[in-house]
Amino acid sequence: MNKLTPYWMIIHLAAVLWVGCSQKNDGFTIHADIHGLPDSTQVMLQNLTTGLYIDSAMSYGGKFIFAGQVENEPEELRIISDLQAALAGGVFFYTDLLIGNESVRTEAALEGLPYNTTSSGSPSQAVAEAFNHERYRRQLVLDSLRNRMSLLNEEGDEAEAVQVEEKLKQASAAMDDWKTTYLEEHFDSYFALLQYTYRRDFETEKLRQLFKSVPEVMRLSQYGRSIQLQLDNPVPDTGDDYHDLEAIDLHSGKTIRLSDVQNKYILLQFAGTGCYGSNLSVEAMKEQYEHYRGSVEFVSFFFEPNQTGCESYVVEHQIPWLSLWTEGGKYGLAPSIYGINGTPTFYLIDPDRRVVDTWFGYEEGMLEARLGTEMIH
Repeated sequence: MNKLTPYWMIIHLAAVLWVGCSQKNDGFTIHADIHGLPDSTQVMLQNLTTGLYIDSAMSYGGKFIFAGQVENEPEELRIISDLQAALAGGVFFYTDLLIGNESVRTEAALEGLPYNTTSSGSPSQAVAEAFNHERYRRQLVLDSLRNRMSLLNEEGDEAEAVQVEEKLKQASAAMDDWKTTYLEEHFDSYFALLQYTYRRDFETEKLRQLFKSVPEVMRLSQYGRSIQLQLDNPVPDTGDDYHDLEAIDLHSGKTIRLSDVQNKYILLQFAGTGCYGSNLSVEAMKEQYEHYRGSVEFVSFFFEPNQTGCESYVVEHQIPWLSLWTEGGKYGLAPSIYGINGTPTFYLIDPDRRVVDTWFGYEEGMLEARLGTEMIH
């Protein structure tokens, strides 16, 4: 009595499919075809803004499908092979898409990734691919020159190796110039706004002029808002006043400000929980913290989307100094106004709240040298 008749089963199934299709129209679908990808390869889809994996699939004949929904359009999504499977001897690859809630098809050969892809269905991805195709072409030239120079060095042909090295320098400089020019010429695109957040190095007036060409809808995107924050708060250089920040103390859960630190130097480190350099610097920072704790306030600032993950990191590494977190991810206030395009980045701030030194990266002996140069007691 409770069983549906075949007729009603058909009607019921049709209704379910109709609802599913209606919901899917509100989200995105990605039909991917990666030539050369082995069958049964586990593939993941990651939202690079949130860091979360939002779908997974198995490949068959190189083909797989993702579906989901993004809140911010367009969003930077990464197609990436499962890392555990790759470490166990599987294939590792990745490629990025800049898409909204659209139906997208993308095709590539495994050896051409991450840049040499062909996609349809997304205007923002089309701009990205025009850039990536040229980057791929130029990268092949650079790789060829590097391989040639390595071979010549092995053979002991120093004279020709010097000539190839010079060509490599010229090609590398030309690549950098081209990247900058492309961003300037396409600054009214989502792709250019996104790419700028990976460099944040234009002078304020140049950035202001470029931003004038950006449509209002793009200005209001997460990429546009980040640029506006930088325009309103130019990145401080040596000798400039620092930018005050409000954030959550990962030890206490309370909200504090940098300006709460009084009459001390501040060593402000922008760190990442998965960053090799940040992890490498922890033990050296502990040593210097013990040495300078009376005169320097050490501050590690995290801006990753997952607050809980940052809290766990602080506990796991037994970090005793002030550790802060703020929402917004890489497009939030802190990385935008301090021009952070990589971690670890350090700012040394004096008691008068002026920046006295700033540098990127970590290597052995760096903290001792930088802090010692300031003759801090």
